[in-house]
Parts: sequence; C-alpha cells; structure tokens
Amino acid sequence: MKILRSLAAALLAACLLLPLCLAGCARKKTATVDYTSDRPTAPKAEGEEPSDEFLRAAADLGLSLLRAAEGEDAVMVSPVSILCALGMTANGAVGETRAQMVRTLFGSLTLEEANAAVRYLLDRAPNAGPTTLSIADSLWFNTGSGVFAPKADFLNTNAAYYGAEIRGFDFAEGPGAVNGWVSEKTDGMIPKLFDRLLPDSVLLLVNAVLFDGKWAETYGDGDVLTRTFTSRGGGTAAREMLYSEESGYFRLGQATGFLRPYDAAADGARYSFVGILPDEGVDVFDYLASVDGSAFIKAVRSLSYGRDVHVMIPSMTFEYGTELSEFLSQSMPDAFDPEAADFSEMGTCESGKLWIGSVVHKTKLELTREGTRAAAATGVDMVTEACMPEEPVYIYLDRPFVFAIVDTDSGLPVFCGVVSALR
Repeated sequence: MKILRSLAAALLAACLLLPLCLAGCARKKTATVDYTSDRPTAPKAEGEEPSDEFLRAAADLGLSLLRAAEGEDAVMVSPVSILCALGMTANGAVGETRAQMVRTLFGSLTLEEANAAVRYLLDRAPNAGPTTLSIADSLWFNTGSGVFAPKADFLNTNAAYYGAEIRGFDFAEGPGAVNGWVSEKTDGMIPKLFDRLLPDSVLLLVNAVLFDGKWAETYGDGDVLTRTFTSRGGGTAAREMLYSEESGYFRLGQATGFLRPYDAAADGARYSFVGILPDEGVDVFDYLASVDGSAFIKAVRSLSYGRDVHVMIPSMTFEYGTELSEFLSQSMPDAFDPEAADFSEMGTCESGKLWIGSVVHKTKLELTREGTRAAAATGVDMVTEACMPEEPVYIYLDRPFVFAIVDTDSGLPVFCGVVSALR
C-alpha cells in the first residue's frame, strides 16, 4: 500500500500548512466564568503569524505520529487539532510539566508565542467560499457533586487565544453532550469522540477541525480511471484513480512529491493536497523514518518547474482513531504522572492534583473527484484522585470463630462461645 500510505502522510501536509475531580466534583463558579455560556468573557487576543519553528514543530509531531502507526492500513492525523487541544492544556501547567509539554508541542517557542500562532490560524481560517476550514475549541467541566474551582486566568487565556467555549455537564450522564458538540463542529464526520469518560474525570479540553476543499481544477470524466493499487504486503486491488497534470514537483529524500491546489477566494487562505511517493523499492515507513519536519517544510515551499508532472490520486474514504498517551508520555512524562504533574494553574480540586488521564484523537477523510473533506477531533481528559469510599470490610464466618451474646448497653457477655467445626 505504498501509494495509500504515502498519501496518508501527504494528507498531513494539508493540515500542517494551514496556509498551513472527578466523577463527582461540582464546580465553584468564579466571578468571571459562566459554565453555561458559549460566549467567553475574555476579549479576543491578537494573533501572530506562525514562525518557521512553529511549522517545524507541527510537522515533526505529525511525522512522528505517522511513524508510530506502522502496521495500520491507512492513517491520517491532524497536528493542528492535537496542538490546539494540548496547547490549551499546557496553559494550565507550571514548572517542569509545562516545560516538557511546550518542548514536545512547540519546540523552542514559548507558550505565549505558540498561543499567538494558534490565534492567527483561527483568524485566518476561511469560513466561507469554495474551500473552508473550521477550528473549534471547548472546555467542559464536570458539574457533578464535589468541589472544583477553575482559575479565571486559565479560562480566559484559552478563550482569548483558542476561542474556547466554556461548557459544563454532569459527567455521570456520559459523554453525549461533548460528543454532540464534536459531531456538530465536524458536520457529522466524527459523531463520537469519547466512548466513555474516566470515573475520575474533572475537565475535558476538546478541539474539532473540519476541512472542506473543492479542487481548483476539476476532474473530467476522462480523468477518472481504474488502476491496480498494490499494497505494502504485495496484495493488489482495483481502485478508482484521479488523473491530473500539475505544474511543479519536489524531491524529499528518496521520494518525489507534488501539490494539487484547492480552490480559494481571491483574498483568502490557500490550501493544497500534497502527495509524496517513495522511490521504487523504498518502504514507506523506512522513508518516514528518514524525514524530519524542517525538510518537509522546505520541500513543499520549493517546487521545481519546467517538467511535465503527471499524477494520480486514489479516491478514498477512511477513518482513523488512536489514544496518544503512550506516545506523548515519552517526551512529556510528568503530564501523565499523578505524582509529578503540576496543573495548578488550571484550578484546584478538593480531592487533590490533576493530571492527564487520556488523549483521544480521531480523524476521517473523504477524497473524491469533487474535492476533499477531512475532519479531526482531539480530546484531553483531565483526571484527579477520586473521592473513594472506605474499603468495605468482609467478615464471613466460614471458618472457626468465637461468638458471644452480650448486654448491648454494658457489653456484658451473657453467652460466649467458639465454633471450630459445624457438622
């Protein structure tokens, strides 16, 4: 499946260049927060065009996730969705927990610089025209029993830079409310992000991304062909392929790539599909291991011209889902460690500290002759020590025992005895 896996890696490019506690803890409302409102109290912050370091970090994250998915038939991830969800989370971290998260997500940038870059992406994303991009963020609090007090600075920072909606519901009711929000923001492409909520969940930080792009040059009937697709393991299948001639190409390591533009408004952001095909005999995952984010960014920015470029893209629809905790904990372990995690800037919970319990990521792709629809959602589940009841005591008189009949008020044994066997 060399072509399919190359195209899965390629679809990462379209997202990378966006031109690129407790089950049971109720929240104490602060003076500036209304859990039931989707209109944040903080004014929108000023964005700043993403630096090369931001782009490199996003590309490195995406490529690393693709490398980690070896063995899957088809994979697509959204670095933007992951960076948004975990960027919001990092705004509640301090100390070494925050430092590890920022290095993992944004390289050498400060979190403040990364926040401004995300704000720029949200502001630039076109919400109308032939090609649209929607990026939505939300914070969901458990309004069940107990006490959790979020910090206003944490909420307002995420509202100002990430446009985060502030919501609340009783997590004991299950994830239906947040799944409904994700489905709405992805136009039904991702109907369910969370299968369940962890029993000690206190806060969910959720991102949803929806891309809907029409090709700048449409495919005619004669451009839709049936060709044999050969998988990584050597199996073959007949697939519908979309043929076109493009104006440029690039070399990236042992592979050749191209860009196929999506239609765009005259004054709007531009997006392209990127295809990368490893050279004959080069395994796609061996190839991914040889490429880093800097090289990727440089290649897609530096097309070569002057030669005819003939390409074919398979029509395809697939879904992908993964849990990212194991992958992320390799470079930001403190965030997942109940002892080491420090998310004290998020707020306080009577039961104790907060840490990341899970990071769920789901995507879906629909690529046809008309264009491409792609959706992603990422959810970070913050958990805390559960207010567990005392362990029950079991006393089964199923072996030799002593007994008595006593005066309840005085304790005087009226009778006492021992049983060593019953026949």
